[in-house]
Amino acid sequence: APCDGAQLAALSGAAVAMEAELGARQVALVLHRFADLQWHSADLCTAFEARVASSVEELSPPEWLAVLQYYVGAGRRHDALCGAAAQWAALGNAKSLQLHQLELLVSSLAHLDHLDSALGEQILAMLEPLPPEADTDCMLRIGVALAVADVGRARFYRQIVAYTSRNISPQDGDAQRAAKLLVLAKAGAPNSALTLSLVRGLNPVAFRNIVPTSLLPGCVQQLHAATIGQEALLLDARPLARELARAAAEVVDDIPFERLGPLASGLGFLGIQAPHTYELMWSRAVSEDGVWDEASRGEGVPFRVLVQIAWAACVAQPLPTSLERSPGAPQIGLHALIDLLCGVSLEAADAKRLRQHLRQIALCLRNTGLKLRGATSGALPNESGPNSDVAARLSEVAERWLQHSRRHVFFSRRRLAQARVVRAFTRHLNVRGVVASVVCAPNLEMPAPRPRTVDTICVELHQDAVQERAGGPDGDAEGLLLTLWAKHPLLLASAREARPEAEAQASAGAGAGAAFDAGGGGAEEQSCCLNGFEAVERREGLQSRLLLLRSDAAAEDIEAAADAFLEEIRGDAAREAANASASLHLFMHAW
Repeated sequence: APCDGAQLAALSGAAVAMEAELGARQVALVLHRFADLQWHSADLCTAFEARVASSVEELSPPEWLAVLQYYVGAGRRHDALCGAAAQWAALGNAKSLQLHQLELLVSSLAHLDHLDSALGEQILAMLEPLPPEADTDCMLRIGVALAVADVGRARFYRQIVAYTSRNISPQDGDAQRAAKLLVLAKAGAPNSALTLSLVRGLNPVAFRNIVPTSLLPGCVQQLHAATIGQEALLLDARPLARELARAAAEVVDDIPFERLGPLASGLGFLGIQAPHTYELMWSRAVSEDGVWDEASRGEGVPFRVLVQIAWAACVAQPLPTSLERSPGAPQIGLHALIDLLCGVSLEAADAKRLRQHLRQIALCLRNTGLKLRGATSGALPNESGPNSDVAARLSEVAERWLQHSRRHVFFSRRRLAQARVVRAFTRHLNVRGVVASVVCAPNLEMPAPRPRTVDTICVELHQDAVQERAGGPDGDAEGLLLTLWAKHPLLLASAREARPEAEAQASAGAGAGAAFDAGGGGAEEQSCCLNGFEAVERREGLQSRLLLLRSDAAAEDIEAAADAFLEEIRGDAAREAANASASLHLFMHAW
């Protein structure tokens, strides 16, 4: 019976392991039969280790490939066998293999860390152009093996993606979806639709357990790029991104230095709040010789890497207000970020490339400075201490960036939806006799640039005309600040489903602050997923009421939302007036 196969194989394996007269061909046949029964034994591999060492020289390729496959299945590494197989293939003999045999050889050598770049390039040359009518699963496994070995250019992997991903079936298992996502990451070509299809049916924990360290940054970058084009991935890819953040924390020392920045920035954009992971990345980066010196001068790759990690840390949590300087390499903190922002010119190429990251770091520094200034407000007029000095320095550094940087938190097609929704909403308020003006940035001593895409307006019920604002202190705005964001319909639908549970947790004292959900590992507000730029804006930027509308909302839906908003704020105003009148009546009566 099939259920007795494993027991029979175990008994047979114990018997053949003691059989000293078995030759290499007989051993290969035995292992092939055991592999058919899906029975792999590390003890059997150990017993046959000496007898299979010369299999490549004594047996035909199908026979020694069966031996190699069995060792892979048993999770045992046989360096002599692998070395001989790699040398055999390097001599050009791999050309004689059929495609499924080549796939077995490449996958086995890659799995056992015996596929070097020279052999990989040789095999890749054999496959270009891709064989017509080749088995898609076979080509996919070859592509994954070469990608793990970091062999080949992106063009080859784009061909693999185009060849193997024509159809994504709901029945595709984790292994097949993971393989396609790994090849897609190596291809380096954003594909929002394919990424969304793969992620929706993928077990995040299973993927985390199989993703190689060499492809971890590429996977996060693929999710990042795909999410820019398809906002729904903020919801669907977040569990996977959370697992990849945990994986990054475990292997951070093995990730190439130049990949740390894009990895951190990608996780941050996806709203992953993993402060411990970002701290490990920062420590790993600044431990490299000369990195901090170059970064503090605003130079090249070190500067870009540290800025991206620092921004991701700002997404994860508010900046600490500690004024202590860490001994040795600087840790993420006020002094390190001040040095980082002061060391680069506003017009430098890297500063322009990371303008929004730097602007939001400056936003966090400014608010931290305000907190420090508030902590020293009780001091005597002639007293000055480290808090006031650092607060002044923070404000000086922050204003430099905030005054010359346009707020820009919308990307790709969402910019068009955002502009359309705000324009229709504001127009309807004007029709209803309400004035709405653009608000650019609060708490600046000088005017700030108008945001690239408007999202915040000042609604004033009791003025006939208001000129458009270009910025100014919070006290200048007499009306209500309203932030309008056009979000993907799936994000809002998910938020509606999750909101009752979130409100119940909040009423029980378990709710997190707006745009900060350290326990869940993702940025959100009103139970709706936010990207990293949105999260920082909500926590550190304008203190306003947030209204979320569907990005595909029709004109009548936007007008209905504007009417509901007006009714709500007018009702609030009426209740406040009634409460004030009642309080005044009680006071006069008591007097």
